[in-house]
Amino acid sequence: MMKKFTKTGIAAILTAAVMLSGMPAYATPQDEIDSAQQYVDSTETSLMNVETRIANLEAKKDQTEEYLKEVNNQLAELTNQLKELEVQYSDKQKEIDSINLDLAAAEADKAVQHDNMKVRIQYMYENSDSADAFTAVFAGADFMNALSSVNDIAELESYDREMLQNYVTICQQIEDTKARLQEEQAAIDVLRDKSRSKKDELQTVYNETRARVDEIAASLKSSQTEAAILVQNILAQQSAIEVMTRNVAEEIAAADAAAGQTIQTASDSSGSTAEISDNSAAASETADTGAADTTAVETPAASNVSETPVSTPAAAADSTAADNTVSDSGSTALTGSDYGGPVLDRQAGKIRGPECEETYYSLEMSGVVDIMRNMGNTDDYWVRDDGVKMLGDYVMVAANLDEHPRGSLVQSSLGMAIVCDTGGFAVDHPDRIDVAVNW
Repeated sequence: MMKKFTKTGIAAILTAAVMLSGMPAYATPQDEIDSAQQYVDSTETSLMNVETRIANLEAKKDQTEEYLKEVNNQLAELTNQLKELEVQYSDKQKEIDSINLDLAAAEADKAVQHDNMKVRIQYMYENSDSADAFTAVFAGADFMNALSSVNDIAELESYDREMLQNYVTICQQIEDTKARLQEEQAAIDVLRDKSRSKKDELQTVYNETRARVDEIAASLKSSQTEAAILVQNILAQQSAIEVMTRNVAEEIAAADAAAGQTIQTASDSSGSTAEISDNSAAASETADTGAADTTAVETPAASNVSETPVSTPAAAADSTAADNTVSDSGSTALTGSDYGGPVLDRQAGKIRGPECEETYYSLEMSGVVDIMRNMGNTDDYWVRDDGVKMLGDYVMVAANLDEHPRGSLVQSSLGMAIVCDTGGFAVDHPDRIDVAVNW
């Protein structure tokens, strides 16, 4: 019966020692590791999506730039055509100007010849008499002279008519050439107008395509920056996971060593308790058998019991619980409110705060701060003396964003907090906040 009591006492002492020794709660760091890994997985998925978008943007940029080159080549070719048409139009105009000069000269010569011919005809008719001419022809001595005069007059008239006809022909040829040149110039002018119109259209297409290329380039640069931030966050979280995993392993090793020491202490205490119990039983038996000499026997027995107090498992547990209660009540934070309950710390691991359940995590926060900066927050990021990570005057926490949107405020045991982050824990524990610390 005594041996059974002794084993039970050891078990009770060990249980109380493990429960009240202040050992860290291993589930909470593991939850944080799982949460960080979920963040890494989610960020890697986002990174894959961004990289796909970058690839699509690069392909679209290449296609658009290729089309821009084609439009630019067409624009250059059309510009050269316009220059050639301008030269042709100018050359035609020069030819027309030269023809106009030739035509004006021919018209002037024709007018002069026409005037001279009229003068000669007028002179011949005014100074000739038919009867005298007839007499002169048949007079004998002057017949040959008269005949010669008639021939001269006929030749002169024929020459005048021939010259006049030549002038008329030359003028007509010049007119025809001028008309042809004007038609050719008009055709060139039509081509020139069409080319100008097409050049304006191509210039518009070029400008729009150039703007599209710039827009794609800006989107590409933004996506590349986003990808770089995601890679940085992934690397930071992976590094934090390695640190947390190493810390957990070290804490487990330390806890195992402490547990072994506790078991040894409990075993030694149990042996002392069993020895005291045996001494008490022997004293009781002596008292029963030696009733005649009661006073002489009882006094030493009573003296032995009073000098050696018995520490029972229940008493040890009550004492430890009392100490723990005092420690909790002494860890109340000044939060700027009437809250006077327990405060989250490394040993507690998880508590019930003023508004909701509270745990803690320790991760690299640059990615979280970048998100808050993108939302317009400009408060300084710093770490409080007690290891709590702060954004301005507020404690940084992660939460379920449906319950507590990013940027909203929530009262915590460590002070007024601002929601900056979330994690996998928020799915199963929407009423929990996770305080960012460097513990």
